[in-house]
Amino acid sequence: MKFKVCLSLLIVILIFLVSSPNDVNALSCGKVDDDPKERLLTFGGAVYGEVIQIKGEIKQKGFIGPKEYVTNILVDVDRSWNMEVPSQIIVAVDYTWGFPFEKGKSYFLYIQNLDGELVSSPCAPVKEVQLLNQIDKQLGEGNTPTKQVNVAYKMWFMTDKDYDVWILGAMLIVCILVTVFYFK
Repeated sequence: MKFKVCLSLLIVILIFLVSSPNDVNALSCGKVDDDPKERLLTFGGAVYGEVIQIKGEIKQKGFIGPKEYVTNILVDVDRSWNMEVPSQIIVAVDYTWGFPFEKGKSYFLYIQNLDGELVSSPCAPVKEVQLLNQIDKQLGEGNTPTKQVNVAYKMWFMTDKDYDVWILGAMLIVCILVTVFYFK
């Protein structure tokens, strides 16, 4: 009898710990100026480079906090405007809506530094560009990368898999086993 009560209580507690209200995000983009120089001021900076790798990631505050699915791209930077960046950067580009980036293609994208992370707003225009001359005519020469770096290893640690359920399942199995052997 004690076993059933303890097990029922444990299951109810786990259900309340795991369930949390869903957060909803809305996107509202104001009118973006057509002048590329004004966009640089609005979004903070811009880069042109080839996308080397695309990888999804789950960002979560705490163990059971709200989850945010983000797509990160690894960019081999050829040129930047309004900010100095190294030769490779990781940019968070997709918050469940966004531009369909493809590996091996070169893009011009507006970026900003938010809390030490480079992000591209979903409201910022992105262009697939073959020749850098097109951008140089509009924005000027720009900056070459400040230093040569390889940050591809950081992409390895990013995952879009949710391991919370597996961890909670393992904890539940351990609790059941401990309870069974304790009351035996």
